[in-house]
Amino acid sequence: MALTVNLRFSAALAQSAGTPRLQMFLLEGATVGDLLDQLASAQPHLSARIPHLVVAVAGRHAGRDERLHDGQEVVLVMPAAGGTHSQPTLPTVPFTGGSAW
Repeated sequence: MALTVNLRFSAALAQSAGTPRLQMFLLEGATVGDLLDQLASAQPHLSARIPHLVVAVAGRHAGRDERLHDGQEVVLVMPAAGGTHSQPTLPTVPFTGGSAW
């Protein structure tokens, strides 16, 4: 038997996918990982983003090994973050003597 999963993409992914929603057909017993693998095959231009996606199934976060059920909605979101991975460097100011008080 097959199952149907309804994908919903976040705004940035929807632009890349060319659609905000997509219906995918998977084999019974398929997992989130199977879905992501099939999505990468169907839309290779998304494959570089897929390892970084946040996945929600039925309104909650889901891992790659979570089994999917017929008719479920799966939401794919690119995580948002800011800043850099390195620590900022503070400027050094030479001490010129005297009292700071």
